[in-house]
Amino acid sequence: MNIFLRKIREKKLTEQIPDTIEALANTMKAGYSFEQGLTFIMRESIEPMKSPLKYTVEKIEYGFTTKEALKALQKHTQHKDISLVVDSILMQQALGGNLVEMLEKISNIIRERIKLQNDLHTLTAQGRFSGILIALLCPVSLIMFYIISPQYISVMFNTTLGQLLLIIALTLEAIGFKLIWNITHLEM
Repeated sequence: MNIFLRKIREKKLTEQIPDTIEALANTMKAGYSFEQGLTFIMRESIEPMKSPLKYTVEKIEYGFTTKEALKALQKHTQHKDISLVVDSILMQQALGGNLVEMLEKISNIIRERIKLQNDLHTLTAQGRFSGILIALLCPVSLIMFYIISPQYISVMFNTTLGQLLLIIALTLEAIGFKLIWNITHLEM
């Protein structure tokens, strides 16, 4: 699967996780066990969330313990939100407490993180545009000068000092673009 499709699938999965967790909490409020709730939610889910749930339910049906099935899910998906949910469920099972309440809180936390990521993406849009503009500034200006007055720009390509200055300019251009890229593409 290419990187672009994988990112789209992961984004859809991330968006489905809070609703899936909340639905699981609601099934448990309705009297289902954790395993029954997973089976019910799996039947009602759509891709890409259906596959990880089906994987987990099948593991449980084949005789794995819930802990083993959840650990296998965590390893299989390698998704940070699913890892958070699995670790929280396993910790709750070991220490006790209200699983429904914990699932609702995790759902809200993930929802808020997604909202924050979207807000951050919106707020850094101007910076990303500036980075692209800076990256295009040097090549576009070179082409424009070449069209307008080729004898002036030929010095940059035909002399050692010009070539050195061109390399320095392109290096600084790349460094500036990389710095702006790093600032505007924060990972959460």
